[in-house]
Amino acid sequence: MLRCLTGTSHLASHPRTAPIARAPADSLLHARPEPASAVAPVTPPVADAVLTGLLAAAVYLVAAPRILYGPDAFTFFQMAQQGDAVHWMHVLYLPILRAAMRVTEPLGIEPFRVLAGASAVATGLGLALLHRAAARLGATRRQALALVLLVPTTPAVAFFAVLLEVQGVFFGAVAIAWFAVAAFVRSPRAGQVALIGLATGLAALVHASGHLLPVVAATFGLASIDRRALGIARLVAFGAIGAAAHAALPAAAQLAGFDVLGSTSNSAGFVAGSTRGAGGLTHFAAILRNEWLLSFAPLCVAVYAAIRVRSLRVLLAAIHIPFAVYLFVAWALLGYTFGVHGIEHGAYFLPLAFPLAWLTVRSVPLAVVLVLAALGAASSWAHVHHEAGERVALYEPAAVVEAIGSDAGLLVVQDAKEGELLALDAPRLALIPFDVIVGGSPRSFEEIVAQLALQIDDLHRQRRPVAFAASVYERLLAIDDALPRWLAEHYVVEQRRVRAFRCWAVLPKAR
Repeated sequence: MLRCLTGTSHLASHPRTAPIARAPADSLLHARPEPASAVAPVTPPVADAVLTGLLAAAVYLVAAPRILYGPDAFTFFQMAQQGDAVHWMHVLYLPILRAAMRVTEPLGIEPFRVLAGASAVATGLGLALLHRAAARLGATRRQALALVLLVPTTPAVAFFAVLLEVQGVFFGAVAIAWFAVAAFVRSPRAGQVALIGLATGLAALVHASGHLLPVVAATFGLASIDRRALGIARLVAFGAIGAAAHAALPAAAQLAGFDVLGSTSNSAGFVAGSTRGAGGLTHFAAILRNEWLLSFAPLCVAVYAAIRVRSLRVLLAAIHIPFAVYLFVAWALLGYTFGVHGIEHGAYFLPLAFPLAWLTVRSVPLAVVLVLAALGAASSWAHVHHEAGERVALYEPAAVVEAIGSDAGLLVVQDAKEGELLALDAPRLALIPFDVIVGGSPRSFEEIVAQLALQIDDLHRQRRPVAFAASVYERLLAIDDALPRWLAEHYVVEQRRVRAFRCWAVLPKAR
C-alpha cells in the first residue's frame, strides 16, 4: 500500500475547507504512525520533471521506427512540406510541424526525423508537466516519479510518441490542461478555471478531440474537491467561465485567419456521419479490446486497486464518465472504418493516461509500479512492432526524380502505402494518392477534373512537373476511364521510363 511508496501521503485540499493539520483519509488508513516531530513530505523538485521529460523524449527519439503510420501520417508528412495548407480538422498541428522544421533546418536533420521527433519532444514535455501536476496534487517525490514511469510506458502514450502523428503532439497540449486542473484542485478559484479553459481550447486546436477535454477536466476536478464548500451558484459560474475560456483561443485563431469554425464543423460532421455508419454493436467488443484493454494495459486494470482506498473511490468512479464519452467516439469512428483501419492504438483515450496513473501510484506499492511499468513497456514494443513491419521499396528515388525531371515535382501514386518509402527517401517530392483525388464527399466527374486542373496548372506555373505513376495511369487506360481522355485533351501526356520506373508525365500544351 502507500507506505511502501512513501510512508506518508499528502493530498491537496481547499484551504477554506481542510481541517488544520489533519491527514487525508487514505493516509490515516494506510500510513505508518509518524512521530509528532515528523516533517511534511518535501515537494517533488522541478529537476526531476525536467530530467524525466528529457530522458523520455530521448528514448522515444531513438526508438522511433522509420515509417509513416497509415494514410493520415502520409498526408501530414506531405502537407508539412508542401505549401502552407492547414489540416481540415486539426488546425495547429501542421503549423507546429513547420515550425519544428524551420528551427532544425540549420542542423541538417532529415525531415522525417524532425516531424516524427515533434511527437517525442511534445510527449517528453507533457510528462514533465504531468510530474508537476502530480506535485500540485500533493504527491511525494516517489509518487511523482512513479507516475512519470507509468505514463510513458502506457502503450497508447508510447505508440504515438514515436510516430509522426497528431496524437503525439496533442499529448503535450493535454498535459498543459492537466497541469491547470491540478492547480484548480489545489485552489478552486475562477482564475484557475479560466486557465483550464484556455488549455483545453489550445488542445482542441491541435486535435479536434480536445473539445472533449472540458468533460475530463470537470470530472476530475469536481471529484477531487469539496463541492459543498463551493455552492451551486459558484459551480455554475465556474462552468460559464470555463466554457468562455475554452472558446477564447479558437476564436482568436479564427480572427487570425485560421478556419476554426470550418474545422469544428468538419469534425462534428465527420463524427456524426461515422456514427450513422458505425454498424451498431458489430465491432464494439473488438474496439473496446484494442483501444482500451490492450492500449492501456496494464493500467486500465491496475487502477481498480484504488477501490481499496476510501478517499479515491469517488474519483475512480468519476473517470468512468469521460471513459464512456471516449468509448462512444472510438466506437463511432472506428466502427465506421473497421474493415479499412479498425485499430487506432488508444488514440481517443490518451487524456485518461494521467488519471489512470495517478490513481494507481496512490494505491499500490512501488514494487508493483515497477512490474506494471515493465509490462507496459513490453506491450508498447508490441504495439509499435505491429505497425513497423518490413516495407518493400517499390520505387528507386533517383529513377523517379530523373523521369519526372525534378525532385520537387508531383507524382500521383495509387495509395499512401505505395508512396510511403518514396516519400521518406525523396522528401521534396510531392506525392498524392489517387484515391485522395477522386475520394472524399460525392462529386461529379466535372467537379473532380476542375479541381485537378487548378492543381496541375498551379504546379506548372511554379515550374513543378506533374506525372502519374504507371500503376495509376495504365489501370485507368485499361478500363477506358474518362480521366486519361480528359488529360490528353487539355495537356500533353508523355510516357517515360527510367530503369524500372515508368510514369506518364502531364505537360502544358504549347501556347
